[in-house]
Amino acid sequence: MLWTKRLPDGQSLEFSARLWSDYLRVTSLPGDWTVGSDIIATIHAKALPVDSQGLRGFANGHVCEFCTIGGYIVFPNQIAQQVPPQPNPAVRRWSINQARGMDGRISDRFDLTLEAIRLLYEGIVDLNENPIGDVLEAYRWWFDLFGQGADGFRAYAKFFFLTPMLDPQGRVKPFAPLTLVFDDALPRNDATAYGAYMAAQRDFVNRRNELISEWWSLRPQ
Repeated sequence: MLWTKRLPDGQSLEFSARLWSDYLRVTSLPGDWTVGSDIIATIHAKALPVDSQGLRGFANGHVCEFCTIGGYIVFPNQIAQQVPPQPNPAVRRWSINQARGMDGRISDRFDLTLEAIRLLYEGIVDLNENPIGDVLEAYRWWFDLFGQGADGFRAYAKFFFLTPMLDPQGRVKPFAPLTLVFDDALPRNDATAYGAYMAAQRDFVNRRNELISEWWSLRPQ
């Protein structure tokens, strides 16, 4: 119900949940596509300083907040049909979920993931500039549903209640105190930076939940 909404072109994006293994099957598009759930806010316990038991407790205390609907998003999850009809051998055989988690320049950070998606909408997919550009390009059909260019990116962010992560110019805001530099993405061995990063994620999830609640209360019955 949350993701079955009108696209910018007026068409409806519709899903059904018939089998647990499908999670959500896309019923409004030609072909056989499903999307899978991916968590937005993560605690990155391995990035914590070694002697940080108190901070680990702080991080674990955020898990329930992060596991609300505001802490999740959906991405296409079929790898076999990544580039229909002929897969491109140059593309890493990852889903978006896998790519953003496995590439150390992003390390599952959603602010960096969203920046990579913004770059895709700008046409920047070279791996030197966009760490997961090849994988995102393979799923361009999904992102094109929301339009193209800067307007498409803003529509994508609005559809998925991600606008709290954008500044007034439509640029991605990093989870402070971190930056949008694709490098060693996590605040390793820095308890102060780690705590601030966790708090920034919490604030975003809470704001996103507020937007979802507002939309839910105003949706047609």
